[in-house]
Amino acid sequence: MSAPPKVGFVSLGCPKALVDSERILTRLRAEGFLKSRDVPSDAGPPRRYFSLTPRGKVRLAEMNAYWPMLTNALEQLKSDKEKESGS
Repeated sequence: MSAPPKVGFVSLGCPKALVDSERILTRLRAEGFLKSRDVPSDAGPPRRYFSLTPRGKVRLAEMNAYWPMLTNALEQLKSDKEKESGS
């Protein structure tokens, strides 16, 4: 028996957020970072499950490595701004 899928994305029902998230997921799938599968549902339309492809896992690792550098740079800018203003 396989483990249940992990949820990494949930729509909160906001039409704009739903459209934006669908566009993002479609783009990531088209670029080869995600794959998807549809599973029939007794409670409405089929459920679509997304998972990372090997290429997507590499890109996620790259982005996770970059994130601390980005946040550190932003913190430095914030600190410099506070020093300039005397805060």
